[in-house]
This record gives sequence, C-alpha cells and structure tokens, in this order.
Amino acid sequence: MFKKYSVLVGNELSGSGVGARIDADQYAADVINLKHIIDSTYQGNPSKPLVLAPGGFFDAAWFTELVSKTRAGQMDVITHHIYNLGPGMLSLLTINSIHELETWHLQNWI
Repeated sequence: MFKKYSVLVGNELSGSGVGARIDADQYAADVINLKHIIDSTYQGNPSKPLVLAPGGFFDAAWFTELVSKTRAGQMDVITHHIYNLGPGMLSLLTINSIHELETWHLQNWI
C-alpha cells in the first residue's frame, strides 16, 4: 500500500473555474466533510494525509469566503495555481527547440 501524503479536493474548481466551478460555500462543506473522513479513517495513525484545497486559480473573494467558512484544523493546506509562463500550450517551434536541446544534451552525456 502506498503512503498518502496529501489529498486534494478537486482541481481548478475555485473562482471562475475551468469549465466547471463550485461555490466557495459548497467547497468549504466538502473540505470539512473530507477532513472528517480522513480523520476518522486514519485515527491514531501517524501517517495521516493532509487535506489540501482548493488547487485552483486565485480569486480573492472566493478564497476569502472559503477561509471564512472553515475553521483551523478543517483544512491543512491552502493551495492555488499560478501559470506565469502561460497556459502550457507550446508552439511547434518551442517543441522542436526542446527536442533539439534534449537531443544535444543526450548526445553530450553519452
């Protein structure tokens, strides 16, 4: 069995979401419920996973509501996504450049 270090509630469901979103009120209720399940399941186990949330884009109003609806100990870690380099859609030129760099590196390493 694999040791679980953390459990993340959803992915990119905060704020305006990406194709889907959950209101902060409902998200807080889900986080609290998951934390209760984790605490009950891992009771007395020192390797209990942390509950992470929300794992989405930062929206100040949404995050403020989430934090106000949860108390200390109901959510272990607050997370958010940052894409400073853009959405991750590489152009063909970039893909070719990466391939060339990898090829050069491998040839010099061998």
